[in-house]
Amino acid sequence: FGLKMHSQVSRLKCVECWSAKAKWEGFRFEELVKKVQPDPSAKFVYIQSADSYYESFALEELLRPRVLFVLRMNGQSLSPDHGFPLRLIAPFKYGYKNIKYITSIKFLDTRKRNYWSNSGPYSVDGTIQPGVDHPLDFNKKPLPINGGEVFHYFDERPGNVSKPEDG
Repeated sequence: FGLKMHSQVSRLKCVECWSAKAKWEGFRFEELVKKVQPDPSAKFVYIQSADSYYESFALEELLRPRVLFVLRMNGQSLSPDHGFPLRLIAPFKYGYKNIKYITSIKFLDTRKRNYWSNSGPYSVDGTIQPGVDHPLDFNKKPLPINGGEVFHYFDERPGNVSKPEDG
């Protein structure tokens, strides 16, 4: 691509309450913007994937320094399960905004809705709400977190739940 690669460790947080950390390697969106030079009227970005999923973002959100378009996870090329060939990592957004299998990135002057805001109760914005453990606990108020982050994830073996180191 001719774009400078960056790496970071960040956590994906799902609206269903699980989260997991990984080391991600990829390029920053600002570098792609410099290379592509979109029309100055573009204030939004619409991203499509190979599995018919789509997301939209304010351009300024994707220009934040911890946003990466990633090619590698934990020192290895992305696997199909994790979004090969390209996925977005925006650690301040819930997992549904971290689109996988990216096939198209479009710069727009108006915001399009995204897949889940068209299909379900998810917001277009998708920003993680500090202190809310389970934001989609239907017909109830959001459950607050009193202290550390609550998380778990499933490893490769069915039914096996692992708890990674805190942090």
